[in-house]
Amino acid sequence: CVEPLGAFYCFPDVSAYLGGQVPDDVALSRYLLEEASVAVVPGSGFFAPGHIRLSYATSVPLFEEGLRRLAHGLSSIRSRG
Repeated sequence: CVEPLGAFYCFPDVSAYLGGQVPDDVALSRYLLEEASVAVVPGSGFFAPGHIRLSYATSVPLFEEGLRRLAHGLSSIRSRG
């Protein structure tokens, strides 16, 4: 991620997880919501296709739980590969 300048969000590159059954960042965002119970926003809505937008305007424990779910969801995509 590029370090945000005064914002409460970041845009990690998730292009390594795209293709096949998860063709783009929109499909990945839907997958993560449905399968990992974590909400992200597709980067393509911000002119950053292949990225997702993560907000960290929350408590550290909630953000850590979200990252745990995100990691689980992304690893399950890789294992389905």
